[in-house]
Amino acid sequence: IKSCKKQYINKNTSTRIDDIRCFIDKNFTDNSISVSEMAKRTGMSEGYFRKQFLKQFRLQPSQYIILKRIDNVKKLMKYSFMTIEECALQSGFSTVQYFGRVFKKNTGITPAQYRKKEYGIRK
Repeated sequence: IKSCKKQYINKNTSTRIDDIRCFIDKNFTDNSISVSEMAKRTGMSEGYFRKQFLKQFRLQPSQYIILKRIDNVKKLMKYSFMTIEECALQSGFSTVQYFGRVFKKNTGITPAQYRKKEYGIRK
């Protein structure tokens, strides 16, 4: 009985973590979402939530959000009428400076270099 109960709790935790991943996928452009808010939504402590998210997706929740935002920026950069700043802000980054640091850290190049390389746009 004890092992069955443990499996049920783990499955419930896994389901809640997956539900939060879906929440992030739909709301990553909202720059007010936080790890503490997501932990509350799951009914877990913040530390336990971080540990379970990492265990399930091999990424910290904050890193998952950043990667979703970067992917969105990359998609928006193909539109020459949008500035890099607009792409960043519409993807949920709170400041352009923060976006630039995070983008370069994750891609190895600046947003302007990426845009020129991928789309031939110099803006």
